[in-house]
Amino acid sequence: MATENLTVELCSASGLEDTEYIGKSDPYVVLSVGKTERKTKVAEDQAAAPKWNEKLTIPVLQTDTEILIRILNDNTMAKDDEIGRVVIPVSEVRFGSHAYPVLRKGKPHGELKLNFEGEVHESKGLFDKFKGLFVGEKAEHHGDGHDKEHKEHHDEKKEKAEDKVEELKEKAEEKKEEAEEKKEEKDHEDKGLIDKVKEKIEDFKEKKDDDGEKSEEKKEDKDDEDEEKKEKKSKKGKKSKKSDEEGSSSDSGSDSESDKED
Repeated sequence: MATENLTVELCSASGLEDTEYIGKSDPYVVLSVGKTERKTKVAEDQAAAPKWNEKLTIPVLQTDTEILIRILNDNTMAKDDEIGRVVIPVSEVRFGSHAYPVLRKGKPHGELKLNFEGEVHESKGLFDKFKGLFVGEKAEHHGDGHDKEHKEHHDEKKEKAEDKVEELKEKAEEKKEEAEEKKEEKDHEDKGLIDKVKEKIEDFKEKKDDDGEKSEEKKEDKDDEDEEKKEKKSKKGKKSKKSDEEGSSSDSGSDSESDKED
């Protein structure tokens, strides 16, 4: 089957979404035609506006219908996630510089700038729909070297991420220890406050008991005093009655003697 090589210069992108949770995303491009892929270097920490300025050469079969360009974020602890993509029908490829909208989840999200390079190619109509779009067979192939470089970069970034994770774990452990110390201090303070409240309650109970005893004593004293007054009053009443009786008796005697004299 007839094959031609297409060279695509991936220049830059703008307005991309930063998909990284820690730090900034590290975009790179995967150029696909059919089952063949080529990758660019990683634009480390360039997030929304990465620059590659890199040429990739990829074979195109006569049966291939589209060029898929995916922009991915180089992750170390998880699968590389897709920032966005551009799909270009082979029949619409034209030499020169172009800007294509980047689609993320089916919606425009940023722009990709690239350049198609090649020589006008006449080959008996074999690639009429690709006419003037392809470079010769002598074009330099960049894919394998970039794959190795990409792996080295990925390993390096993974190591950095692991160090970062360890650092975050240490900080989390320190915060946990601080939180436990504060909790112990608060528990101690709360216990002291509870003890003080209990002490005050006991003091209040004792005072209440003392007040009750004093009140009872006062009541008993008053009852005794009332009883004493009652007895005195009773004695006084008896004495007065007796005196009245004696006076009455004396008056009766005097009347009797007076009658006799008469």
